Amino acid sequence: MSAFGNELIDKAISVLFKEMKEMLQDLLVADAKSLLQSALKPLEDIDVLILDNFELNILSIKEAYILASLIKTRSEKGCLLYTSPSPRDS
Repeated sequence: MSAFGNELIDKAISVLFKEMKEMLQDLLVADAKSLLQSALKPLEDIDVLILDNFELNILSIKEAYILASLIKTRSEKGCLLYTSPSPRDS
């Protein structure tokens, strides 16, 4: 996925590549400070957001709300891609 991101950058497309857990943590901190919308706003200017290790673990209600807010922002303003680990065949 990073090669894909680099190719987009070479084509002058803005890309942010971030670990899913890190993104959620950053947004949870912003939400705790009542700054969630301010934290989401800069993401509107990015053409492609790539979330790495998008694992479908059980989320708290707050995490689910944050993730839904992020997806809503991206669906209105840009592209959201995610990677998910999968088992490799031996």
